[in-house]
Amino acid sequence: MVFIESCGNILWFSRHRVKYASFTGAAGIMTIYIRIKEMRALSGITQQALADRCGMKINAIQKYEYQQNKSIPFDTLEKLCVALECSPGDLLEIK
Repeated sequence: MVFIESCGNILWFSRHRVKYASFTGAAGIMTIYIRIKEMRALSGITQQALADRCGMKINAIQKYEYQQNKSIPFDTLEKLCVALECSPGDLLEIK
């Protein structure tokens, strides 16, 4: 497991996936959210267009947008970042 501190927040990575379920930190229980919907809205593209750009199915995009997955593979995160022209830090948010 790798911990990365960024802007006072700690993200954690396990093998080939970013885990974004709830975890306990200095401020209590925190959750890592993936912000695909917000970034997609800023880019002005549809779920289908994003799925096509990433080579994914639309239902996979929907599951990530509605936080139904507990992790995201690094290669998927990279595809999303390229398609949305952003960095992983733009897609991951700790609440």
